Amino acid sequence: MPLRRLLESTDCTVQDFEIAAEQKFWEGFSLIVSGESGAGIYLLGFSAEMLLKNASFRPDRSVRPTTSVEPRLKPAKAWLSKRRPTISHESYHSLWFWMNYLREYRRFLGRPLPAQVDDPLVRQVRSLHATWWIEMRYRPNAASQRDAQIVYDAVVWIRDNYFALWR
Repeated sequence: MPLRRLLESTDCTVQDFEIAAEQKFWEGFSLIVSGESGAGIYLLGFSAEMLLKNASFRPDRSVRPTTSVEPRLKPAKAWLSKRRPTISHESYHSLWFWMNYLREYRRFLGRPLPAQVDDPLVRQVRSLHATWWIEMRYRPNAASQRDAQIVYDAVVWIRDNYFALWR
């Protein structure tokens, strides 16, 4: 079976995102170390995106590792659009969108992020959002090693604090 058909034949789950985020993290890290900063940044950004999406879904106690991700995207967009209409979802790839959804949804549930997690989350995602963009795939590489370091540091923070974001 061709790879695309194989991958399309099953729903993408929370657990798939966790596994893929870890794989993309190490692939991106390897590319940065080998001097391919643009490609490395791109993959690290996907890692952050998947972790933020999952962290956004997991405060809902009904979400399990086997929960499909796709059916949660449109409701998340609609929910945050009512509360923060100026934040673009960027075809569901916006790191800024997912961070804001996570923060707002946790507040809505009465379980806001503690300041020692919330403040650095905002800082890290702000720096990521200023550096990583899904549309960078269509542009020639303009990333510097400094850009790679900024993205790497921010993604490491999200990765290291993943459980604190949703528990």
